Amino acid sequence: MLVERQLITPVHNGEVYIFSLVSAIYLYLFRKQNGLPSSTVSLFRFIMGSEESFKDSPSQGATQDCQQVKQASKTKNRNVLERSSGGLVERVKSRLLAIPLVGGFIQEVFSLVSSGLDIVEDLPRHLCCPHKYSCLSYILKGGLRMFSLGFLMQAALSTFSSFTAILKKPTAIFRTVFNKVNTKLALFLGSYCAIFRAVSCLLRWMRNKDSDQHALVAGALAGFSLRFYKSITIALYAATKLLEILYFKGIQLYKFPYFKSADIFIYAFSTAFIFHAAVMEPHTLRPAYWKFLLRVTENKFSMMNRQLLDVFGVHSSKLYPDYWPNYVPGFTQLTKVSK
Repeated sequence: MLVERQLITPVHNGEVYIFSLVSAIYLYLFRKQNGLPSSTVSLFRFIMGSEESFKDSPSQGATQDCQQVKQASKTKNRNVLERSSGGLVERVKSRLLAIPLVGGFIQEVFSLVSSGLDIVEDLPRHLCCPHKYSCLSYILKGGLRMFSLGFLMQAALSTFSSFTAILKKPTAIFRTVFNKVNTKLALFLGSYCAIFRAVSCLLRWMRNKDSDQHALVAGALAGFSLRFYKSITIALYAATKLLEILYFKGIQLYKFPYFKSADIFIYAFSTAFIFHAAVMEPHTLRPAYWKFLLRVTENKFSMMNRQLLDVFGVHSSKLYPDYWPNYVPGFTQLTKVSK
């Protein structure tokens, strides 16, 4: 709305900058004790791996020289983490290998990648790093794991949406699965994990110690991976969820005021605001949400004479400039004005 009224100027890649900022704060809190709710911690452990989280950090959330790290306890934890982190990918992989025509090809790809990763496992690893094998192996494994998962998720959605066409022409599955569009989510998730791990390892090598502050830099740089999968929805959801987390921390630690049933009032206000925009300025809504409103109202939202609302100066009829209802003459004297 503000952009439409020319009150503000949109920032190019603004959603990427927002996500980069909130990602830095999220991952810093990820390294802190009780920094994030358990559900959010589980999400970041799945994406980034458990090695960088608080309970598995060598410093237990505080800056510490690497010489103080206990290698024996770390090695035990790492073995458990590696077995758990790849569980979902292995299950998805087994399902994918069962698909006719493409299963053999995917098996070859996984075999080639696995053999390549084995080579880099023996490369150097900094003493302060919480992972078992080399830093390069740690970066590649995390990036490839999330890239594979992102590709499989997007390919599965594309296959499901094109299921009828594939039934009619089975060879269309190759074009559907290996469409370059399917790589956008994969590149986002893969680079998000890989950049965070790479910067974290690099800072440990440069400073010869581990620190929670490393996550601020690594998280901010990793956030730029959203350029591969630009989504204002992801950026705004992450930002608003972070504000919620920080406010509840303020309630616990700094005695911020607690408003009972605030979520209900926020939802009510948001719904009222969106429906007001749907009537007065539907062109300012996200196209996907506008289509959703049309679908649930059986297109009734578009059947409004918004030409009568143009006098308020918000260009209400921008989406439907020629729409004029067939009024019954006995009930109104409104006539369409020629433009």
